[in-house]
Amino acid sequence: MSRGRVALLSLIVCATLPYVAYSAPVFAGTPADELKARCEEDAGVRVYSRATDVDGYARLPEEPEPTIEQIASGNVSDATMGGDCFPCFEELVRYGYAYVETYYISAKDRKKPAPDYLLFGLQRDYYTNQTGLYRYRLVDRNESPELCQPFDHMIEKAQAASVRGDRADARLIIFEREYREHMMALAGRCIYGERIAQYTAPYVIRRTKTVIEQHAWKTAGARIVKLRRTVETTGGDVLAEGITYGLVRGEDPYSPARENCGSTQLPSLTEILSPAIPAAKER
Repeated sequence: MSRGRVALLSLIVCATLPYVAYSAPVFAGTPADELKARCEEDAGVRVYSRATDVDGYARLPEEPEPTIEQIASGNVSDATMGGDCFPCFEELVRYGYAYVETYYISAKDRKKPAPDYLLFGLQRDYYTNQTGLYRYRLVDRNESPELCQPFDHMIEKAQAASVRGDRADARLIIFEREYREHMMALAGRCIYGERIAQYTAPYVIRRTKTVIEQHAWKTAGARIVKLRRTVETTGGDVLAEGITYGLVRGEDPYSPARENCGSTQLPSLTEILSPAIPAAKER
């Protein structure tokens, strides 16, 4: 994944990831004591097993809202996210997966952003304007040219924005950069997003956030934020996980953690879910 994409997506995720759940401390003492104990308990990255000959996988939205069922039905409002893996250049072209299942939330169903976060929240639709679950895959232009129309429309929008010097929309920035990076490897193919009723992939990527707080803590606004990222089977077996803890002080929900431990940076996904199709080489 390119550094530019990592930076933009990291900003988007950090600004929009909702508080998934609240939890009480399990260790006695101050917030610093709680952080130290939790860090020693399970912070860090662990790979338990690996899968081979994987055709594809699904990416889950941050829990608990909106749920997969709500997104699939289109029954979503004031969502803090737009979509994920949009539209999966690296996963399909570079890594070699046959498909990726993910979600998209249309502009009309998203929460209007605060002025300070306009980078993340320009309410526009390009690739599709329907909230739902989608399966992205490569298709041959000669065999199915009609399926490439949304993709080509996105290319035109991104290139026009680049010519104008319009850098306000993170999605266009990412799309235009990644299209240029992978255009030779596409080799007469486009990426098609097919709306689906439900996920069918045997593996999923999940991200959760838990806030641990205790009213007895004397430090106003002190809380510990747990982030967990997992690669697991649809049956719930965890193949790999990464856990971080951060001690946050202050009432601002976007206050950065001053003390932290662990990591959610898992090994390359292809090391955990080895694609059935060998990764394409850039030409």
